[in-house]
Amino acid sequence: MWLWVDRSMTPPPGSGSWEPLLYGLHQMQMRNKKRRRELGSLIKRFRSGAESLPRRGGADHRGGGDLLV
Repeated sequence: MWLWVDRSMTPPPGSGSWEPLLYGLHQMQMRNKKRRRELGSLIKRFRSGAESLPRRGGADHRGGGDLLV
C-alpha cells in the first residue's frame, strides 16, 4: 500500500479496476482518522468533566446522601 511506503494520505493514481478500490480505501482511512480525532476530543472532554467532580473518601453509600466516588 502507498501508506506503508511514503506515509502519504493521498492514494496514487489508479487505473482500471484499481482506481475505485484505492479511492474506497482512501475514503475509509479519512473516515477513520476523523473518528479517531472526534473520539480523542470526547475523551478529553470526559476527563476534564470527571476531574471537576468533587471526590469523596470512599464508595460507602449506607449513610444516606449522594453517592460520589
